[in-house]
Amino acid sequence: MFTIAELARHYSKATGTIGRWVCEDRIEGCADTRDRRRKVYSLREVQAAYDRRHGTP
Repeated sequence: MFTIAELARHYSKATGTIGRWVCEDRIEGCADTRDRRRKVYSLREVQAAYDRRHGTP
């Protein structure tokens, strides 16, 4: 299983986006709430995106 930081890097590579925050769940408080433009992704979403792009690690 990946750490949150690793998943964030994998997600950024898979989607071409930089600086997206990853959270254990959908609670907005897990992200930097000062920047509301940042979308919060669940670990499941990020893992699924990585798997689609690279196959299961």
